[in-house]
Amino acid sequence: NKFAGPIVFIGNVLPLPIDVVALFLGAVRYSFLRFLIWSALGRALKFILLLYFQEYIFQVAIPYMNSIIPL
Repeated sequence: NKFAGPIVFIGNVLPLPIDVVALFLGAVRYSFLRFLIWSALGRALKFILLLYFQEYIFQVAIPYMNSIIPL
């Protein structure tokens, strides 16, 4: 219970398999409302960061990746 919330938050911000964590938390009867709140906060931060860095991603990161890995 002590670290479940931050783990769910970080798991939703980063591209990690959060489904495994959700199954485990369901098995140990972690509060569903707390899980939803931490998940919503993590996803909101992820999408805010994606919107904020959208220009950088499309103008710098994608062309760089295309120069490294030719299609």
